[in-house]
Amino acid sequence: ACRDLKTRDIMKQVIVCVLGLLFVLTAEAQINWTSLEEAVEQSKIAPKKIIVKIYSEECVWCKRMDKQTLNDPSISSYVEENFYAVALNASSKEDITFKDETYQFVKKSGRSYHELAAKMTRGNLSFPSIVFFDEDLNIIQSINGFKEKALFM
Repeated sequence: ACRDLKTRDIMKQVIVCVLGLLFVLTAEAQINWTSLEEAVEQSKIAPKKIIVKIYSEECVWCKRMDKQTLNDPSISSYVEENFYAVALNASSKEDITFKDETYQFVKKSGRSYHELAAKMTRGNLSFPSIVFFDEDLNIIQSINGFKEKALFM
């Protein structure tokens, strides 16, 4: 009975270690999204390209792309190493200053949106959208719509 107790304790410790390792590996695979203002400030200190994920809270495809594409460990680790990652809610009501210009939320009867999201997507407000900026804050490319992992890399 004493031997079974030791075996059970060892098994519990092994399970706890495995679960802890899985948690750490999963946590490392996540992209640390930040605000545009914070990314611009960080880029002044240590220049990097910026990736902006433009989304809407009610967008099903945005959630799917987060889960299936952006949370993939190979993609998230690449983004973390090479970019400052920004998440921009296209429905945000907060003013955002970017490149000495202030952008605001626009309330319209048909579709409300944030001016900065419209500017970054060149007026093509389709979600999700991914916008790449160079180190000088110039748009490199804007990609609209859900993308599978293979197409994203």
